[in-house]
Amino acid sequence: MLFYHHQLHAALEAESRELAQPVRKFAGTAAVYRGDKDVSVESQCWDAYLDALNAVKRWLRMASLLDLSESLRTEAYTLLYLPGEDLQVEIRVNADTCIPVRNFPGVLFPVQDAESEAVRKLLERPACFHRGSYEMLHTPIGRMDSFVYHCLTEVRDNPVRLLYRHFVLLLEQIRGMLKEQGAPDGVLEEELLADYGIHDVIGVYRLDSSLAGADKFLDGKGTQGVPG
Repeated sequence: MLFYHHQLHAALEAESRELAQPVRKFAGTAAVYRGDKDVSVESQCWDAYLDALNAVKRWLRMASLLDLSESLRTEAYTLLYLPGEDLQVEIRVNADTCIPVRNFPGVLFPVQDAESEAVRKLLERPACFHRGSYEMLHTPIGRMDSFVYHCLTEVRDNPVRLLYRHFVLLLEQIRGMLKEQGAPDGVLEEELLADYGIHDVIGVYRLDSSLAGADKFLDGKGTQGVPG
């Protein structure tokens, strides 16, 4: 994927490295464990998970803003499947109310939506916007357009990719615990985990089926696109 302005890629990579840290902190907590319920452990896990989700939302917002700049559309939408409530990031702008970006005469962008002066200065595009529908990709981790998909798979060290990589590892950990205890193969359910003394703090077991092909997707090896 080539950005219209090469500095946009560098800006996204720099933001990705910063926002990856909360996800790494969450990955260091005990989101899956056996034995007696530990309120302190679960509280730390939830706090770290919520911080990670905030980082994911900030990253998707930035990717969506760049999406608007690159595609010249007036809206961008992403939906991620999560263990609890799905995460939705949607940005819409009115092209008629866009104002010139400082230092770029004749260039329009919704400046009020840009989160930093540096990003605003990078969003250099002609004053032309496309209205209407666009293609959405239905993927193992959610729905997104092709621009966000390429950001996600090509900017490797980003919070979204790291979070779902960790989800896959947690599911493997749950499967391993069940196998050690001779549990039957099948769909992961809360009751099954409880029967074998497994605590899944955030309920990642709910993503077991949907994340079956996540590794391939996260490596950028294909997905199915259908009109949104």
